[in-house]
Amino acid sequence: MGYDVHITRKAEWSDDSGPAIPAAEWRQLVAEDPELVLTGFAEVATAEGETLRMTDPLLAEWRGHSLGQVVWFTYSNGCVEVKNPDPETLGKMSRLADRLKARVQGDEGEFYDAAGNAHMPTPSLRDRLGNWWRNRRFRPPPKPPLALPFKVGDRVKDPWGAVHVVVAIDPAANHGAGEIVIRRVSDGAESTFWGIAHGLSPLDP
Repeated sequence: MGYDVHITRKAEWSDDSGPAIPAAEWRQLVAEDPELVLTGFAEVATAEGETLRMTDPLLAEWRGHSLGQVVWFTYSNGCVEVKNPDPETLGKMSRLADRLKARVQGDEGEFYDAAGNAHMPTPSLRDRLGNWWRNRRFRPPPKPPLALPFKVGDRVKDPWGAVHVVVAIDPAANHGAGEIVIRRVSDGAESTFWGIAHGLSPLDP
C-alpha cells in the first residue's frame, strides 16, 4: 500500500476536524508553480503491460524532480498527500507547505523539515492528559462499510459512457474512502476510482 506523507494544517493529518487546505487554494498554488501540472489523472504501466489509471480532478504531477521521476500530489480531506516520497520530494513538500502555511507530516505522526529529516512532536503533559481524556470519553463510532451497487465481476458504466468490468474493490483503501479498480471492455485498460465518489453505474446482466 505504501507510506503517505501529508501537507496539512491540522494538529494531526488524520483529524476529521481542524483547519483544512481549501481545494481552491490548492488549485491556485498549482497554477502558480511552474513545476506542478494539474493533470487530473495518473497512469502506471504494470509488468504485464497493462495500464492502471486513477482519475481525480485535483491530482497534480510534479515535474521538477532531478532524476526525472514522476511524483503525484493528491488532495484529500483538506490535505495534500504524496506516497513514498524520497528526500528531494520531501523538500518540495516542505516548500509547498511554507506557501500554504502548513506542515509536512507522515502517516505515523512524525513531522519533516526542509531537509527531509523526520522528528516526532513532544506533547506537553497537559496535551497528553487532554488526549487521554478525549479518547476515553469520545471514541468516534466506526465508519460504516462501503456500500456499492455492484461487486467484483460485474459490468459498470463510467461517467463518460464506457463499459468496464469491476476487477477489484478495497473498502479500506484511501483511509476508508475505498478504492475500485475497473477494466475497460473495449481495450483492457484499467482505471482506479475512489469508493465514495466513483460515479460508476451498474449495468443489467
